[in-house]
Amino acid sequence: MNYLMKVCTFLTFCMTISSCAQGKKPLPIHEVTAFIHVNVITMSDPEPLMDQTIIVKDEVITTIGPSSTIKIPENACIIDGENQKYITPGLVDTHVHINRSKSKEWATYFVANGVTTVFNLKGNKKVLSLRESVRKKQLLAPDIYTSGPFIGMRSKNLHKLTKKGIEKEVLSQKKAGYDMMKIHGDMTLEVYQHLMDFSRKHDMHVMGHIPRNLTFQNAIDVRQLSLAHAEEMIYTQFVKLDTTTIAPYAQQAGAMGMWLAPTMTAFNTLSKSWGDPTVIDAVMELPETKELHPYIQKVYKQDWYGDRDITARDFFQKANTFHKPLVTGMYNAGVKLLLGTDTPMPAVPPGVSLHDEIDLMLAIGMTPYETLKMGTYNAGLYIVTHIDDQAKFGQVKEGYRANLLLLSSNPLDNMTILRTPEGVMHGGSWYDDNALKDMITW
Repeated sequence: MNYLMKVCTFLTFCMTISSCAQGKKPLPIHEVTAFIHVNVITMSDPEPLMDQTIIVKDEVITTIGPSSTIKIPENACIIDGENQKYITPGLVDTHVHINRSKSKEWATYFVANGVTTVFNLKGNKKVLSLRESVRKKQLLAPDIYTSGPFIGMRSKNLHKLTKKGIEKEVLSQKKAGYDMMKIHGDMTLEVYQHLMDFSRKHDMHVMGHIPRNLTFQNAIDVRQLSLAHAEEMIYTQFVKLDTTTIAPYAQQAGAMGMWLAPTMTAFNTLSKSWGDPTVIDAVMELPETKELHPYIQKVYKQDWYGDRDITARDFFQKANTFHKPLVTGMYNAGVKLLLGTDTPMPAVPPGVSLHDEIDLMLAIGMTPYETLKMGTYNAGLYIVTHIDDQAKFGQVKEGYRANLLLLSSNPLDNMTILRTPEGVMHGGSWYDDNALKDMITW
């Protein structure tokens, strides 16, 4: 249940980790780890593979097969699922902001909640450094894919964003090593089209908002293949909240291969707290809020929407309800969905909020398997399709990165079990339940 609705210790090498002002460090990788007698949801098929053994060497899954046929290496660290526990890929939050203050410390919330990969959607040199530290296993945090700084202007400054300026920005972000580029702001249609054409020419993927001075139809026409926030479609095409107008646009978006991270949990917070400061005041009094990292509590206290014009509250609450036909309409037309949260923001905590997004997906009618696929397989496919064709994550598969969750039962029967993993493997490092709890102890 989300905030607003509420107004191996047994393995010798699996020691818990301690707090550190400079960020927590990952455990060393055991050379070989064997998960034996586990039931595996590979994400290539909804039917679990029963009584399997998974061998992990360094950071990679090397072997998967029936436990009766797999020989365990002599030096392996063994984790026994006792034919009862389930393995899934680690989860992916495709919309976070770890460019914020103290992120070296609070980024552990992601791993502690089973989120082993994130897409950071506003980058800077600090985030590039964090990404490298994670890759070198110098910092305990999820794997990071990051955009560069925002691209876009306030409407009154559109004349300052030119084709030449766009070209310079694309080449600059590519040289700096960013994985993608994010639109956040307005631009002329001519510049918008040029951004898409020039970035494709230079193999830089563009995603993000829709320029709010333009339309969703414009986004389709220029072939922006990835959108952050379903609400952006509301502001630019569906402001009348008329469900009968969705289908023609959804069909075009599906046909062109568009991707969408709806971030419904973020909009849910916006709509419920808009113009009403008592909502976040109540959240601040929750026991789980008081246990959060001090910086996350500071974000909550900012209450981004509580002092907004109360007369707009009705629109935002109706727009929140409109998300169900909008997101399902896009999905049914072939738009590929991803799970994202926009964390950290008031009442949208890192890690936990991805499970709130899962709950909202289920509430609008998605099946457990469809929803889990959005947060695992789809994210890996997105990266392979648009950013790095050599990436291997989002499935439990030989040759893939060892980002795994160990669960006490089948999540496809009860998705809430994802909130309490018995252990998380991130890049070959294993964290049992005690280690996960220690990650978020301040």
